[in-house]
Amino acid sequence: MVTFDLSTLRRIPDRVLASLEGRGASHHARRWLGIDVGARALKLVDVVPTPTGPHVVEARLMERPLSDGHQLLEAQVATLVAPYRGAGVHMAVSGPDVVVRRLVLPLMSHEEVREAVKWQVKDELPFSVEEAVLECEVLGEVWEQEIKKLDVVVAAVPATWLKAQLSLVERAGLHVMSVTPALFASWQVVQMLTPASAQGHVLLVEFGAERTCAAIFKDGQLRLSRDLAVGSHHVTTAMTELIVGDTGAIELNLEQAEGVKCRYGVLEADAQGRTDEGMELSLAASLMRPVLERLLTELSRLADFYKVQMGEPGIDRVLVTGGGAELKHLPEFLHEGLGLVVERYDPLATLPAGKRPPRVEHEAAAGGRLMSALGAALNHGQWMNVMLPEAKEARQRRQVLGLLRRVSMWVGGGIVATAVILQGIGWGIQAQVARQEREWEAREPAFLHAKAQEAERQRLEQAVAAIQGLEDHEPVWDGVLKELGRLMPSNARLLELDASAPAGEGGGPVELHLKGLLLFSGMSVQDSLSTFLGALEESVLFREVQLLSSDMQAGAVSQVSFEIRCTVE
Repeated sequence: MVTFDLSTLRRIPDRVLASLEGRGASHHARRWLGIDVGARALKLVDVVPTPTGPHVVEARLMERPLSDGHQLLEAQVATLVAPYRGAGVHMAVSGPDVVVRRLVLPLMSHEEVREAVKWQVKDELPFSVEEAVLECEVLGEVWEQEIKKLDVVVAAVPATWLKAQLSLVERAGLHVMSVTPALFASWQVVQMLTPASAQGHVLLVEFGAERTCAAIFKDGQLRLSRDLAVGSHHVTTAMTELIVGDTGAIELNLEQAEGVKCRYGVLEADAQGRTDEGMELSLAASLMRPVLERLLTELSRLADFYKVQMGEPGIDRVLVTGGGAELKHLPEFLHEGLGLVVERYDPLATLPAGKRPPRVEHEAAAGGRLMSALGAALNHGQWMNVMLPEAKEARQRRQVLGLLRRVSMWVGGGIVATAVILQGIGWGIQAQVARQEREWEAREPAFLHAKAQEAERQRLEQAVAAIQGLEDHEPVWDGVLKELGRLMPSNARLLELDASAPAGEGGGPVELHLKGLLLFSGMSVQDSLSTFLGALEESVLFREVQLLSSDMQAGAVSQVSFEIRCTVE
């Protein structure tokens, strides 16, 4: 009988459990929902994974009122998610309570990293580290002053604030399965949909309503991040100030100021003409430009620090996304101020026509506003999940139990198939014996009948012994899966795991077939595949490791498929 230790399986990395989760179902039976409760809009994205890349089936967006939005928030969330009540959802979070840091730590075991992170960031958090939900990931090793150290990225949120966010969504009828900081959710979109855009030195600017998250990535890895207290709504509120022009005093309300911002975008200082509300465009420019110039100054400081203090060559490109990115003429304004290539990043525009949603429900919107919700769905808890520990453990338990059921079905299915084959062989033998008996009965009925009965008994005993031997010959699967999860590269996705039992009564090692994908990352996929093969060969559990095939596949995501054969002792 095959037995599993649940506590051991729980230590398998999340990405391995997530990659195996749902393998028993068809692609169309699985879907990922992503939600982002923004300061000025609610976003929900429904994504179905397919062999050729993600398919965004539906995107829903609902604007929040410019004033008194909190009173209607719960009702708006319930309306937004109504078609999906009872479903699981992956949530993106952002704001001043979401802290992201990159740390360089001395070499230590992965078990010691979490405790070291707490001490390292406790003075940098705007809340107590004791009430923080922390998630960290070791990106690799770096050299600092000729000393090898660990490169670690950390995300932290206060538990009380996180519980309030989860409660808001769950009261609307959804079950939150994971929580991803918006910064990592947005970067996940860039890496999965446009891997080429993630290479080199990239400044990602998520220009939100209340705040802006700016981060610099080098070949896909986070190097520097800043949370800036300036957003597109500050441009709106700046234009509500009382101002005196040639025709007298004028003061816009929030709705009027928002309309001016959306219609005209970034105005030149010497803009000519008047708005429909009667405000001179030059006066509107004098109110909005200080806010945008403050954003420009902060981004320029971040780029200069990266180049001068960190000794890097500089920024290759700037990707601007988020709700504020739809501001007209914003890329040109940032390009002129930074002297860098600036692109407005729309994730839906990068998808093939057949993989885009037919329309965005409730409001017309460009894809940049859906960036965080889409990223949370694509990530689906595989990386930097700041979910409450008790909720994360419950999800892991469900994943482990689901994995147990599938492994049991695989093993049991193999045994049943073998038994059916043996039974068929037995029926064939019985028919042959019956024919021989009829031929011999005419000559020596008594002798041949006894001989035939003895032969039949021996053959049946052999069949039973073969089945019992097959049941007894099974490796310790919890150790095999745990070792496989430890050796798998971070950019690998396991699609199929097939175990074949040895033939005959003598026994022998079980043969495994692994099929999967290697997604494009900072490391060459061939190097990742070679590293994975080498790790399997060095493992004490795996023998006779062979690469049966590898094939570069084109599509929405650059990837290499592979098939590996090995035996398990």
